[in-house]
Formats: sequence, C-alpha cells, structure tokens
Amino acid sequence: MINILNYENFIRGFLGVKATYDSLCDGKIVILFHGYRCDEQLCIEVKDNKVSVTPTTEKPDMEITHREGIRLIAALYSKDRLALPANVRSWFPLPFYWTSHDGV
Repeated sequence: MINILNYENFIRGFLGVKATYDSLCDGKIVILFHGYRCDEQLCIEVKDNKVSVTPTTEKPDMEITHREGIRLIAALYSKDRLALPANVRSWFPLPFYWTSHDGV
C-alpha cells in the first residue's frame, strides 16, 4: 500500500500527467481528505484540460479517510469513486503504479 503525505501535490502532479495524454472532462469537486499528516480540503477542477488543485474553505462534496483517499485516486477500484459525478469519476484512477519488488 502506498502512503500519500500531500494530496494536493500528488493529485496536481498525476492528474496533470494524465491531462497530457487524455482529454479530461470539465468538472469540479471539493474533497476533504483526513490525511496521514494533516487534513486537506481541496478543490479539484478541470477546465479545458487544464488542472487546478487548490486548498479551499468551500463545503466539501465528499469527506474521506486517508486510506479511502488513496483508494479513490490511485486504486483500480474504489467504492467511493462510484459516488462521484461521472465527469469527475473519469479522472481517476491516476496514472500511478508500483512495480513488484521481488520480480514475480
């Protein structure tokens, strides 16, 4: 299992990478991540394939734990992702993977 210490940087970086090879649907969502290091309330927005991830005080559309957050944005399957609007759901999972260390 991976551990994300800064959701803002992780999402901005990897969603930005995804925008370089895929057309992302326009949309916006505010998520409160109860992270490992601290809570992060982020506005994630895509407009014309440009990614913006910023801290916000807006009311969150979703509030999730640290592990749920990791599954939401990086896992192949997440039950929490099903609760997202279809346009936002299409942004995930982010293009992040971890290869096997034992070579199997």
